[in-house]
Amino acid sequence: MRSFPRLGAVNAALISLYFAPVWGIEAVRALTSPYYGFEHRAQAVAVSYFRTLLDLGLDGLLRTSTVLAGIKLVIAAGFVAYLIDFARALVVGREPNRETLDAVLVLAGAAIMLWAWPALGSGEGGLIRVQATQFLLLTGAMIVILLERQVEETAAVPRPAPVPRACAAPGAVGGRAYCSHGLNTSFSLASTLSASRMNLSIALIGFLSGFALQKSNTSLMILLASTPFMST
Repeated sequence: MRSFPRLGAVNAALISLYFAPVWGIEAVRALTSPYYGFEHRAQAVAVSYFRTLLDLGLDGLLRTSTVLAGIKLVIAAGFVAYLIDFARALVVGREPNRETLDAVLVLAGAAIMLWAWPALGSGEGGLIRVQATQFLLLTGAMIVILLERQVEETAAVPRPAPVPRACAAPGAVGGRAYCSHGLNTSFSLASTLSASRMNLSIALIGFLSGFALQKSNTSLMILLASTPFMST
């Protein structure tokens, strides 16, 4: 029987449709820019953070910008590879390759912290909201896939064989024979709509979380700035 991608795989494909062009374009611009991507605020904040952290000189600063852009380009290529595999899975009628999906999501989840942490430290609301939204999109996709696989493993546990149930006689349901078992839980438009609604909800939560992080970061900076005056 043909097997089609489940909700987790569909959701990951929708996430890939966002990250592949966005991160790919940002990476190519940084790699081809005569300013090494410093005209892009997120790239400039991240590179400046690592320059201060590692005490880099000018050459180290430029290499760091190139390395960060290269990491983003590789992950964008990974998302493209998953989209190709997902399209092939739809045509052939199988599940997408799990190794490809796992590698892309893990690398993207780890790499996004290279931009999210400097953005949080900068206190800029726009950067914080973007990074929070992207982080929640990735973690949301991971959680859905983990839950699906946990359910699949639980269902795969051997159980006593159930007594076969006879199908309903012809005419019992609209004049046609009907059998309640063996239903095909395949990919459908409902899966795409469910994944789209979930991603929109996560994006909204990320946007609001960015506001909350910005406010908390501003309050912390005010508190730290007022501490010397209070101590005197």
